[in-house]
Amino acid sequence: MNAFFDRPVWAMAFRPFYPLAAIFGALSVLLWGLGYQGTAELPSLYWHAHEMIWGYAGAVVVGFLLTAVATWTGQPPTRGAALAALAACWLVARVALYFPHGAALSGIAGTVFFWYAAVCLALPVIRSRNSRNYIA
Repeated sequence: MNAFFDRPVWAMAFRPFYPLAAIFGALSVLLWGLGYQGTAELPSLYWHAHEMIWGYAGAVVVGFLLTAVATWTGQPPTRGAALAALAACWLVARVALYFPHGAALSGIAGTVFFWYAAVCLALPVIRSRNSRNYIA
């Protein structure tokens, strides 16, 4: 299983998140354009807005920040199994919404994704001991 996490795709955060965001963004716009009505918990307009902000933009921003924090701090980036787990949280949050009563699982996975990303961002900043990167 370690050979799977040693692949180049898991070396930097932009590698899994940019393609996932691009594919998801295109599919979401296509679904919405074809008249997808959303779910009972998240009707069409709210579904589209939610997925574009928290799904698409969230993946792009987290991919960028996790890649950039390695440069800013001089610390190793989040990679391997930790990055795969983060991508899995994002993917579960996106896919669960399409199943009946999946809104709760989607909400939990989405929240875990952003908290886990925050921890992955904080660790290199703390390890670098560069106080100018701390929240003031």
